[in-house]
Amino acid sequence: MKKIPEQGSMDPEALFRKGMELMSTARGRPDEELAAQYLSRAASAGHLKAMFFLGMSKWEGRGTPKDEAGAIELWHKSAERGDTNSQRQLGVLYVIGPEEDRNTELAYYWLYLARLGNDRQAEEPCEYVAEALSEQTRQKIEAKARLQMEKIQAASTGSAGPSAPMTSPREKIEELMQKYRDDTARMILTLLTKEYNSLSLPFQADRDDLDNLEMFFSYRKTIMSSCLEYRTIEDDVLSMVPEVYKVFIDIVGQVRDDYYAYHHQRQISLQMPLLRNCFTYMYAKGFEMAYVWHVNPPSILPLNYSADKALNGKIEFRDCVAKDELPGMDLRVELMKEVFVDFQDMLQSHKLESSQDYRWVADAMACGLFWAAVMGLDKGMNSLGMY
Repeated sequence: MKKIPEQGSMDPEALFRKGMELMSTARGRPDEELAAQYLSRAASAGHLKAMFFLGMSKWEGRGTPKDEAGAIELWHKSAERGDTNSQRQLGVLYVIGPEEDRNTELAYYWLYLARLGNDRQAEEPCEYVAEALSEQTRQKIEAKARLQMEKIQAASTGSAGPSAPMTSPREKIEELMQKYRDDTARMILTLLTKEYNSLSLPFQADRDDLDNLEMFFSYRKTIMSSCLEYRTIEDDVLSMVPEVYKVFIDIVGQVRDDYYAYHHQRQISLQMPLLRNCFTYMYAKGFEMAYVWHVNPPSILPLNYSADKALNGKIEFRDCVAKDELPGMDLRVELMKEVFVDFQDMLQSHKLESSQDYRWVADAMACGLFWAAVMGLDKGMNSLGMY
């Protein structure tokens, strides 16, 4: 039987990350039993996310004996300390759990508390439950939840007094917009948010929106700098085409999911050459989209995406692309392979491939694929003399 390292040889966060890595299918078959051991060690040390995921293991009987009562106990402990996953899980259980355990007021309390913690997945069930309560009851529950949130914040900052007002999602986004002052970045930030309270890029890992956007723009900086070095874009003033950016936002999750599915079906570890193919493919498709945008109304902008071609690096352009541009694009696609090296180095420098939650890798891929497409679009727009 496999054993985890002795107590004290790994910190709780490292134990949690290792447990999540073992539980995922991104690197082949999951080792649920060993994953549960790592999560249990991290949970015993007070790691909130480990408590949630260990609770899921106990609830489903994955890698550990099925223990629904034990799962609920873990979720209560982590929910009371601020874990929004556990708060949401409890809220949903009080709605759809066993008949004798259902409690609309408790459901609303936990779901509303999760919403205060900016958990987007709690929004819809919270609104659903709210319809079953009177306004007076909702106000009482909301006041109780806000008081609990103040306690959570005070505990996290080590303050015994009242906590500072929570930073709203809109304030977080505005804070980032102040950091990235160029017009293109501000426009993309607007596209990525819906009424400033949620992200439309398919992030998966449990980080708040500001952390996600910080990562998103850090990859922009790396990829843009490398593209300038290899002359695959003209300058650092990117073309502003919001209709096309929306298409890219919609497609990057599909490209990434197809990449993962390919490896999962074959039960092999992630192959960087295939990701490189997807990266250069998105650059080429971005270039193509400049011409598609030029000849189509904004409401009709098909990407003409093919998973097989993306994974195998088969790049074909539609007839609308100027034929005299194709030889130059062949060279630029080759140069984008060098840009990918810098992107890959950034992944490795963050240790995303080995020691982090595999969902961080997936999020980083989405960021890189999006920016590769944006760089290609910029080159295409310049070729057309549009910007």
